[in-house]
Amino acid sequence: MESPTTEATDKKEETMATFSDFFHDLHEEMQYQPSNAVFLYVVGKNLAKRNKQALLGGVKKIESSRDIKELIAAFKRAGIGVLHLESSDERKKEFHFTLKNSMFKTTHKRPTCSVAGGILASAVEEVYGFYAGALETACVSQGDKQCEFKVKIVGKEPLR
Repeated sequence: MESPTTEATDKKEETMATFSDFFHDLHEEMQYQPSNAVFLYVVGKNLAKRNKQALLGGVKKIESSRDIKELIAAFKRAGIGVLHLESSDERKKEFHFTLKNSMFKTTHKRPTCSVAGGILASAVEEVYGFYAGALETACVSQGDKQCEFKVKIVGKEPLR
């Protein structure tokens, strides 16, 4: 008989696989319309907000190496790709992330990782409590070595 903890972990991994499959299929259907990038970004933000525990795990502060490892593990668990925090500037409230092996990789003229950008923005919002936005500045779909995201806290009033 499996322990309740093992059953919960198995269910979490099964749920994450379902998210991964769902978003891969959704992305394939929608990627060719420029206006869909905004929709997919919002889908990513809402996915992370509504599934905080499953997607973001124990992430509490972006600066903490333990929490960075948790966020990185969450991206890998979800099948989104291999995430790395390249730099952060607390004064400017900016974070620079790279994403390798993105599940959203295609051959396309525009950046295609809008869902991942939305999830990153939501993670920063959750940690800091202020509205954040993410911009994909490089994309493997456009021939870049990896996907890159600039995430910035832009809200002046707390979300809560």
